[in-house]
Amino acid sequence: NTALKEYCETRDYMTFVDAGRMTYDGTQYRTDLFIKDGIHLNHTGQLKWRDEYIKLAIETLIETYPELSRIRK
Repeated sequence: NTALKEYCETRDYMTFVDAGRMTYDGTQYRTDLFIKDGIHLNHTGQLKWRDEYIKLAIETLIETYPELSRIRK
């Protein structure tokens, strides 16, 4: 994640969305948010990711780049 975040910071058109706080408490992963493979989010995890991370990132981008607001329509 650190490398991806640093890479995104060098690109105007990229935003790093870190969902680590959502899935990892510092000692263990929240298994209730993942399907059996332990990698991919289940439906509950996807909704949480969308509502708490992705929507916020999109809103921030629209505030930074107002011309993107036409995409929402």
